[in-house]
Amino acid sequence: MREETHWGRTMRCFEDRPAHLNALFARTLARHPDSEALVCGEKRITYAGLYTGTARVAAGLARDGM
Repeated sequence: MREETHWGRTMRCFEDRPAHLNALFARTLARHPDSEALVCGEKRITYAGLYTGTARVAAGLARDGM
């Protein structure tokens, strides 16, 4: 465990905790690409599918200059 300070509060965190959300997603994608990332009713999206979908959105936004 290590201690980190966020918004004036000191918290205990796991040593190997990713530094940010993107790192957490990348690590989970690498370890469990076929696991469910999102579930909405009958619709289920894996981590690999979520990555593919977000990459398409990002590419479209970049293409449009956003």
